[in-house]
Amino acid sequence: MFRHVKPLTDELAHPIHPEVPFVVDAVDGLTANLAVPYAMGVIGAMSPGRVRVEGRFRYNPKLDSAWYMVPGISVVLVTMVAGFLSAMNVARYRKVSV
Repeated sequence: MFRHVKPLTDELAHPIHPEVPFVVDAVDGLTANLAVPYAMGVIGAMSPGRVRVEGRFRYNPKLDSAWYMVPGISVVLVTMVAGFLSAMNVARYRKVSV
């Protein structure tokens, strides 16, 4: 779940702004939300007052939801049309059979 690209002690030893890459795979959101604060606490204890957390999205960094809404709306519309057609077919069958 966690991956360190560089050794943590080497980066924190430099006096100029250290950069420690910390990658969390958030496929399981609950585990990621529990592990990130714990890891930030451990890193913060090693260098108090010098840690800045910066979150980045690897996929869809601009959070552009239009690419996901259009296919979702089309699926909902197709599902609704199929439901309406089957309901109209059942209503017509009852009307004819009476």
